[in-house]
Amino acid sequence: ELLTSDDVTEPTRNIILAAWQSFNASGRVADYAPETAESALHEAERWAACVQAIEAGKLQIRRYCYVKRALA
Repeated sequence: ELLTSDDVTEPTRNIILAAWQSFNASGRVADYAPETAESALHEAERWAACVQAIEAGKLQIRRYCYVKRALA
């Protein structure tokens, strides 16, 4: 039985943006080995695509709460 279905798209978008801004501000990428920095760049591009999809209305993040009924 579905108890709740919450749209958490906007808070999740804000968390993603804040996390990447914090990561970028820390300057850590400059200290990484080149292959690690490249991996971080690819990850940032992937998350940027998710944010773009959210902002375009093509991606929505929802939280569901279900209760499993006992089998009789």
